[in-house]
Amino acid sequence: MSYRDFVRTYHPATVPGADVVGFYHPSHVKRMADVEPWYVEVASAHAIDSTNAEYHVYGVAQDDSTGRTRYLADALVVGKYGTNTTDFIVLYPQSLTADGEMEAALIYPAGEFRAPSFAELMRQLSYLQTRHVDDMPPYAQTALVGTCAAKLVLRDVWWK
Repeated sequence: MSYRDFVRTYHPATVPGADVVGFYHPSHVKRMADVEPWYVEVASAHAIDSTNAEYHVYGVAQDDSTGRTRYLADALVVGKYGTNTTDFIVLYPQSLTADGEMEAALIYPAGEFRAPSFAELMRQLSYLQTRHVDDMPPYAQTALVGTCAAKLVLRDVWWK
């Protein structure tokens, strides 16, 4: 839902490309298996299938080496946040919250950061892009206070 609201407001026009950073126009959103089949193949050769207790941890307690490789092929690639070949912004339609939000993630060469919604991913990505920090998300919710990320108010945040 938060991704749909974003697209309605922002109207992304970016056309995908190896070094193009930004959000793709909805007509360019595709499954990871169609965008980067080699990446899915390599990741599948070293499959990770974390337990629910390991996987459904968000915020600063999240371990970026946990994941579910089986979700990768059908992940929706909605953009890129950096110029590395694997710096994708994805939505996982296989992992939904109780209110129907798709889990969102930043994929990077050594792992991934997962957020319970696109809105939370945007908060974290905003901090990454505007603070030019050396480490990837997650950032503590307290770190987002007083930043652009705080302008996107979320209710009932239960992760730190």
